[in-house]
Amino acid sequence: MELIVKLIEGRSLRAADANGLSDPYATVTIGKQRKKTRIVKKTLNPKWQETIVFRDYTDDVLRIDVYDWDAIGSDDFLGYLEFKLTEVKLDGLGRWFPLGGKLEDGSEASGDLMISISQADIKVEKEDDKASFMKLIPNLKFNILSIIYLIEPILILRKLIFNLLLWVDKPSSALALIVWVYALYHDYALTLFSIILA
Repeated sequence: MELIVKLIEGRSLRAADANGLSDPYATVTIGKQRKKTRIVKKTLNPKWQETIVFRDYTDDVLRIDVYDWDAIGSDDFLGYLEFKLTEVKLDGLGRWFPLGGKLEDGSEASGDLMISISQADIKVEKEDDKASFMKLIPNLKFNILSIIYLIEPILILRKLIFNLLLWVDKPSSALALIVWVYALYHDYALTLFSIILA
């Protein structure tokens, strides 16, 4: 099963910054899994509109902590929600929940979060034939290029041998052929080795 938690928005959160606003974000935790929303700057009424999905969860207690992000120092706690999944409707409809908890100054948290919670079966989609074929294209390109790289030196060698045999000085032709073959296959061996390692 998948647990789908959508953090829609918050309202009337506590001001934690000197400008009378906060930079709120939330962490959503179930069991040992924890995920974090983006930070919404300079507001007491953040609109997250974020969907968080938990897979393979075993715990049934969901906790959402809200913080004010601070560039310097630790982030300020603004409140939390915590409930058992058996105590809420898992129908995907947005509902307001009041934040609870004590803040650093000893006062009670204020504000609400609108969230929706639902469950869904994990769908394992079967790849269609086109998607499978598209994954093979990079390998196909590599294989074609490898064949071209193997055939090209043989064709060049055939042409060179034919041209060398037309030279007047046979010893110079033979020496040039030996040097060329050594240079070609020495470089080819290095290229082949690098292809194999890649």
